[in-house]
Amino acid sequence: MDIFDYRCLIETFAVKRLIDNITPELDIKLQFFKSEFDKYSDYINIKKYIEIDSKFHQFLVDCSKNEIISDSFKN
Repeated sequence: MDIFDYRCLIETFAVKRLIDNITPELDIKLQFFKSEFDKYSDYINIKKYIEIDSKFHQFLVDCSKNEIISDSFKN
């Protein structure tokens, strides 16, 4: 298993947990990420896009409510 496989497994698990536990607050946060991705999708400010992308993926994993998985995904 390589790092890409690991990320796919973890993020798939996290998204399933997010779907099962969606709240209005989580939906608002998802909409925020969507607007940020839309804003920076032209890649003019690639550093900002990468920053948002990293935060989005960490958010997904944090939604799993599994501290071990969340910690393993950081950095």
